[in-house]
Amino acid sequence: MENKSQNSDKPELLKTDSVIRTVRRRTIGGNLVGMLMCMSYFVYFDSLYIARNMDMVVYGTLIFFVLQVGVSGYLVRRWMGDILAYLGVQHGLMQIKPGMKEIAQRKVINLPYLCAIVSFGNWLAASVVIPTLVLIAQPAGKDWFIVFRMFAGILFSGCFTGALLYFNMEIFGRRIWPMIFPDDSVTGIRGALRMKMRARMIISLFLTGVFPTIMLSVVVYNKTRLMLAYNPDMILQSLLAVISFILAGSFIATIIVSRMAAKSIVEPLQHLERAIIRVERGDFQVRVPLISNDELGTLTENFNKMVGVLRDRERMRVMEVEMEQGRRIQQDFLPKTIPEVPGWEIDAAFFPARQVSGDFYDAFKLPDGSVAFVIADVCDKGVGSALFMALFRSLLRVYALQLGDVCDDLHNHENPLQSALYAVSHTNDYIASVHGENGMFATVFLGVFDPETGDLHYVNAGHEPPILVSGKGIRQNLHPTGPAAGLRPGIVFNHESLNMAPGDMLFGYTDGVLDARNPAGESFSRERVKFLIEESPDSARGLIRTMETRLFSHMAGESQFDDITMIAIRRKP
Repeated sequence: MENKSQNSDKPELLKTDSVIRTVRRRTIGGNLVGMLMCMSYFVYFDSLYIARNMDMVVYGTLIFFVLQVGVSGYLVRRWMGDILAYLGVQHGLMQIKPGMKEIAQRKVINLPYLCAIVSFGNWLAASVVIPTLVLIAQPAGKDWFIVFRMFAGILFSGCFTGALLYFNMEIFGRRIWPMIFPDDSVTGIRGALRMKMRARMIISLFLTGVFPTIMLSVVVYNKTRLMLAYNPDMILQSLLAVISFILAGSFIATIIVSRMAAKSIVEPLQHLERAIIRVERGDFQVRVPLISNDELGTLTENFNKMVGVLRDRERMRVMEVEMEQGRRIQQDFLPKTIPEVPGWEIDAAFFPARQVSGDFYDAFKLPDGSVAFVIADVCDKGVGSALFMALFRSLLRVYALQLGDVCDDLHNHENPLQSALYAVSHTNDYIASVHGENGMFATVFLGVFDPETGDLHYVNAGHEPPILVSGKGIRQNLHPTGPAAGLRPGIVFNHESLNMAPGDMLFGYTDGVLDARNPAGESFSRERVKFLIEESPDSARGLIRTMETRLFSHMAGESQFDDITMIAIRRKP
């Protein structure tokens, strides 16, 4: 009972008995049609000999039919074993073995050829054996023409049966093609046979046109012979009956073959037509079922690949549109205008490596009149870092404005200018606490200067050290005062300060400047940055433009390795 219950739970197509029974029914049906056609040939079309040997013809045909079904059934059952085993793997009923998939794919394609070849081989053997026995059994006088007619009749029946079994088993095999070929690919299967459309059309023409014509010719010949020996009126009535039989049989055969041809030729074309219409309307999710191994099958396979390419291109186009929208939105996060501060120059440049970036800069005035500026680099590149760039930028600006307000000095320091620097600590705590599982962090340099005195207070959270230069050369590098922001809550960021004298200029940059490479793989380097700063013109805009020109000249068309951001603040003399 348990085994029966387990077997009933399998999909109908995977039940071994059900599959074998289906194959057996189709094999028996095809050979039964051939047997009836063969007997009809002898009874109606070649009755000169059959009238005297009817018992031998009937018994011989039945014995041959039983042998044919037995041999075909045995060979097909063994052939189907590997196919059923792989279907069991597909549904988790057994483990896959090396080469099992390739063997199953080859055998399911070649199954119609096996049935047709085995059937035709048996009929060919019968076309030789039966006439030979008849020839031996003739008591006297060898009628070789009777032997030839028997050979031709059996062989023609075998051709019709083989073709019928081929199309019939091909239709059955296509029921399991989607499971055997999940990736819609039938080309390149080693050892797989292939019938071209030209051969299909020739076979169809033979079954529906040539074969009935041959049969009709045989009838006319035999009945003409009978008219010379018997009553012409009776033979004429028999001739009309036989011709009617041939026409009716041809009509039925045409319907059967046409339906099979529609399955193998017309149906794939209909699928392709409907799919093309859907693609034309912009549906790139369409997939044409693979139900043929001829030119139409190759066309279907290539069409599915083409739609896949179009689907990828459409997805890329949508992504590009969305990325362009993201780029424009991110540009809005950067300051549209840099605040003008009497006695000071501020300029900046931003070049993302992709459409969106993790770098950013900012400059804004605090409520007490001091000026804050930021340059930062969020880890990684692309959409993720761009989203966190927006978050870091918003938090730093909001916290700096709140903490720098004279009326809201949360830290009770000497002045709001120093309080604004705690924006880095608050931002770090928020990012690490709320978004810590994302592992995102940023190097940040936040500076606040007093335009009147030139006092600069800053926090460097793991960022590349900005360079302070005076008329005599580089004064100092503003090294990190703490790790990157967002690593963990509660990090203490030390505050440092200095005084920018008239003529001094501070240059901040991200690591994309240092990592810019030329075709030889040589990076721009910190030494080049220092050299250009020392040789720079006496303006923030001039330094930024000189650095930009020399940087991209060094890259010489090479793709940008990382986001590039620069900012320069100069106190006019």
